[in-house]
Amino acid sequence: MVSPSARQHRSSSGSCSGALALAALLTPFAQAAAQNGSGWPLDEFGAKLLERSAALAPAAAAPGANASKDLRERLAPLHERYRVGAFELWLPKQVLDGRGVWSDARPLREAHKFVDALARFQVGWVARSSETGGAEPTPEALEFARWAASWKPTKRGLTPREAALHAHMSERLNAAPTAPDAFGLVVCIVPSRAQLCAIAGAQIALDPASRTWIDAPWLSQCREFVLPIGVLVVSTVGRARGSTPAELVDEPLEFERALENAVHNASHALTARHHAGAPRWWREGLAIYDTLAVLGSDETICSGAAESSDSAELSATVDWMFWTSRYKSPYRGAGSDRYFSGALKRAWRGDGFELVDLDTNRPALRAAIPQLAENALVPEAVLRAPPSQRKCYAEHLRAYSTAFVRYLDSDGSAVRPSTLQVLSRELARRSKSGLRRSALHALALELTSRSIGASQDAARDHEAAFVAWLTR
Repeated sequence: MVSPSARQHRSSSGSCSGALALAALLTPFAQAAAQNGSGWPLDEFGAKLLERSAALAPAAAAPGANASKDLRERLAPLHERYRVGAFELWLPKQVLDGRGVWSDARPLREAHKFVDALARFQVGWVARSSETGGAEPTPEALEFARWAASWKPTKRGLTPREAALHAHMSERLNAAPTAPDAFGLVVCIVPSRAQLCAIAGAQIALDPASRTWIDAPWLSQCREFVLPIGVLVVSTVGRARGSTPAELVDEPLEFERALENAVHNASHALTARHHAGAPRWWREGLAIYDTLAVLGSDETICSGAAESSDSAELSATVDWMFWTSRYKSPYRGAGSDRYFSGALKRAWRGDGFELVDLDTNRPALRAAIPQLAENALVPEAVLRAPPSQRKCYAEHLRAYSTAFVRYLDSDGSAVRPSTLQVLSRELARRSKSGLRRSALHALALELTSRSIGASQDAARDHEAAFVAWLTR
C-alpha cells in the first residue's frame, strides 16, 4: 500500500506547459540533466526574430533606452491580432525555418477553432466566477459565444456591439475594466520549432534573467510554454521522431493537440490570476476539467503531483521519456470518458487505487486515500519505484484531481452555485483584494463546513465523499 505520508512538496502558484511532468519523480539522471541547457541556438534565433520585427516596426526597436523590453510589442509586427474576450489570438504572418530563413506563413485553416474554443472556455469561467446565481452564463456571454462560433479570419475589426461584448468578457475575467488598446492574454500560434526557439531567445534577449529557466532541456522537448508577461506560446508542430530533442525539425501535430494545449494553458493563466496560491492539483484539475468540457479530450502532459514552477520563474524540469509512455496509461483516450470516473472506479481495490507498471501492464502499487490533503505528499514508495510505475502514479493523480474538481461542480443548479463555484468565487474575491496566498483547505472548511482530505468521514470531508460516490 502506498501511504500518503511521505516526502513533502509544498504548493506554489504558476502554470504548467506540456513539457512539465513531475519534477519530484525524476530519476537522478534526469534531475542532473535538467541543469544543462536546451541545446537550441537561442541567442542566434532570438536575434533573428528581433531583427525581423525591427524591420517591420522600427519604432518598437528604437535604439537606446527607448527600445521596448516588452516582448509583446516586439512580436506584434509579425502577427495578425484578433481579440477574443480577455484573450488575443495571434496568428503568424511570417515563419522562420530551421535554416534561419523567413518566409510568408500559410493561412491557418483551423484558426476559427481556436477562436471558438477560447470563447467557450471563457463563457464557462464567467459563469463559474459570477458573484450570484448558479452556472447559467450571462446573456452577453452567450451572445459572445455566438459571435465566436461564426467568426472567420477574413473579418476585420469589430462592430460597436461586438466591441462591447469583448469588453464585457474582459472586464469579468480581469475583475476590472481594461483599456481598449491594452494587451489581452496572448495566445501566440507558432508554426515551426525554429520560431518556438526564436521566441524563447527573444525573451532572453529582452530579459537576460529569464535564461535561468528558459534555457533548459524541457524547452527543446516542448510544444508550448507560458511567459510571465501573459503570452501563451502554442506550437502547431511537434518534434520529429528520431531526431534529438534539440534539433529544429518539425513533425505534423494533430490539430486537436494544439487546441488542447491552448485551452489548457488558458485555464492556467486565469487560475494564476484568480486563484492565487491554490495547490497544483487544484490548478491542474481545473485546467483538464475546462479542456474536457470545451473539447472533449485533453492529452496534455501536466500532472499536478509536484510543485516545480512559480509564476515569477516558470522553471521546469522534465523526464522526457514520459512522452513515449503516456499512451500506455489507463487514463488516456477512452480512459478520460466521464471525467475519468470510470477508469478510477476500475482501479479501486477497496483499500486504495491500483497502479500498474506501464511497461508490463501488471499491478504494481496501491495509492491510498486521502491524496488531496493540505501539504499533500508524494509517497516514498512511488519515489523509490521505477519510472514506469512513477508515471502511472502521475497519470492517476492527474485523473483523480480532475474527477474531484468535476465532483465539486456536480451539486449546483441554474439558481444555486456548486461547491466548485463557491470556492472559485471566494478565491477570486480574495485574489482581487490583493491576497496572494489563499488556503484552499481552510477556505473549504470555512465556507462549506467540510474539509478536503482531513477525514475519512464522507459527511465531514469532500474527498471522502468523492471516493464514496466514485466507488459505490
